[in-house]
Amino acid sequence: MKSVYESKIKSAYASKTNASDNYFFDEEKVLEIIDTLQNKNYSISFTRPNDKEGVFYNLVIGKNAQGEIQTPFVLKFKPDINNSEEFIKNNFDFTYFNGSISRHRYTDFFDIGYFSKGDTKCEPLIVNGDPVPCDDTKVNNSGTGGGSGTSTGNNGNSGGSGGGGWTYTSCSYSVGTNGPCGAGGTAAHPPSRCGAGTGVQVVITINCTDIEMRTQAKGKSDDCPPCSQKVDGGIGVNSSAQYVNTLINKLRLKNNTDAIDFLNNNASVTFNIYNFLNSNDNSTEAISFAIEIINELMSYTSTNYPGSNQGLPFEWWKDESIMDNNSFFNQNPYDVWRELTQKKKEIFKLYPAAAIILNRNRTIAEQRTILNYGNNGLNDNSDAFRHAYFNALNSRDMGKWLAKKLSDAHESETSTIWSLEVQMDLFNNNIGHQVGHDFPNDNDIQIGNTIKDKINNGLGRYLNPINYFDPNYRDNPLTPLFGDGNHGISSATTLTPTY
Repeated sequence: MKSVYESKIKSAYASKTNASDNYFFDEEKVLEIIDTLQNKNYSISFTRPNDKEGVFYNLVIGKNAQGEIQTPFVLKFKPDINNSEEFIKNNFDFTYFNGSISRHRYTDFFDIGYFSKGDTKCEPLIVNGDPVPCDDTKVNNSGTGGGSGTSTGNNGNSGGSGGGGWTYTSCSYSVGTNGPCGAGGTAAHPPSRCGAGTGVQVVITINCTDIEMRTQAKGKSDDCPPCSQKVDGGIGVNSSAQYVNTLINKLRLKNNTDAIDFLNNNASVTFNIYNFLNSNDNSTEAISFAIEIINELMSYTSTNYPGSNQGLPFEWWKDESIMDNNSFFNQNPYDVWRELTQKKKEIFKLYPAAAIILNRNRTIAEQRTILNYGNNGLNDNSDAFRHAYFNALNSRDMGKWLAKKLSDAHESETSTIWSLEVQMDLFNNNIGHQVGHDFPNDNDIQIGNTIKDKINNGLGRYLNPINYFDPNYRDNPLTPLFGDGNHGISSATTLTPTY
């Protein structure tokens, strides 16, 4: 698949398009389906920027049991209007797809006939601006069974460019998984019904009768790929390129060829940005942040990147094991026994500079807290100051919106036994966020003085009373976990104004 794509297909779309109408391929993810007869089909996902969100295509290249490369073709997937939102919301999981599947000659989308015998231009038949498919069908995955459908070709001539005609055909499509999947059987179905089989690949099989369809362009029927080609084996549904197209539309990147190339060449980053936008309701702040981080990530080199001065390897942000095991990340501004939360890791993957900023400000916050209070305490005035000061520095250095995202992410996995602590931390964090926002040009000392005044004037919160002599203060001996003590909190403990 890679050889055929690189040598034949890629150059075709690259040479014929420009930045405004380019196709977007996810070159990092190719699906392979092998049947019991050793027929193989490879699917690579692509999208076109002018199509509606949710529409995607698969370029399919097969290899038969004898190892012979088959003529490629294209499948177009178009969700129903009423289904599009559900399909997109579930990350383009095909088990949520209801809509139409259309099969096309590959030359309907790539204007050079690389698999033809000559240099014939196999122009597509165009109606209402779109290539007319060889066949199409409706698929419904919403019921208890799998999707299926029967398609019928048109009779007579359809007009448009290319000069092709149609004769009658009937093709049946069946959609299911490539293996048993709990209560769902082998039919396609949402993951919630999948049990232990979650993650199995959705596969399409196509069977046609009366296969005499559109005649070929300009009388060159022996040079152009036929509609009537037989499809052996199952076809994996690959919707991965949809993420690129969605980001281009949401972030208005259609004329930014550098950003488009970056997204096409970094599928994992594209997927992370897409999920980040969705989890933040595609807010204006999230969209601005996404544009900023794309530009930031594009600027990194193997010698100039966040963490290089701290001894972290290039592209450490792509490897969670580094964030889990490197001591640089196991330190935080609150308490040394908490590790990075998953939400915090997801932000670091997108904006690795944030990790470096947090590490710097952590040290400053701890040192200033000791200077003011003599120690870095827990649930007391010093704790209130440290949280507020740390978040004020972060808000000044990376903006209030992102600073809040990171502080909320830090608290996202806190045990319910410390829920009162979370309330205290979030309260003091918000004081810091606002100070950093209000005084963006103040230095560290000035920010610290402003926070200290607020804590002294009772605007912060600490917990009272706290039993520091509780034997379960640091650890509960009745559980196998370490560090799950009650921190001296009792039913009498409340949020109390600082002093």
